[in-house]
Formats: sequence, structure tokens, C-alpha cells
Amino acid sequence: ALRRELGDLRGDQMLNLVVADQQWVYRRGQHVVAINNDTTAATVKIPAAGLEADRLGICPAPAAAVDGVVSVTIPARSGCILRLRP
Repeated sequence: ALRRELGDLRGDQMLNLVVADQQWVYRRGQHVVAINNDTTAATVKIPAAGLEADRLGICPAPAAAVDGVVSVTIPARSGCILRLRP
């Protein structure tokens, strides 16, 4: 349903922001998708000025940006979709 609602998740170009062994974070349009395939929660540092709360309600609110980097904690075997603040 969210992919239908948010056109940029379907058609905009993907830009990798974080690529690690068990985590992958990419940007599509005004949204950031963060995925954690590990069996434990992971905190990733995302180069973004600000992110709004997770649209799926899975990840806790992102930490405030420090030097243009936001920390996001992703639960184990989970993911979240965050919108970039305008």
C-alpha cells in the first residue's frame, strides 16, 4: 500500500547511502529505506540533514542530525521507511 501511495519508491533512481554486511540503506526520491538483515538491532549513520519518523512504525524516531549525519536504529530482521525533511 505504501509503494502505491509514494510514487518515488517505485520510480525514482536509487542512491546507496550505507552498504554493510547486514545493513543496507538507500534513498529513492524523498524517502530513505533502511534494512537490517542481522539477528540483532543495528544503528546506522545516514548522511542526511533530517529524517521524519518511520512510515511503517517499526523503527524508533531518528536521532537528531550531527554534522549532517542522522543515527537510525533498525530492529533485527526488519526495515523502515523514512521521509527526508523538506
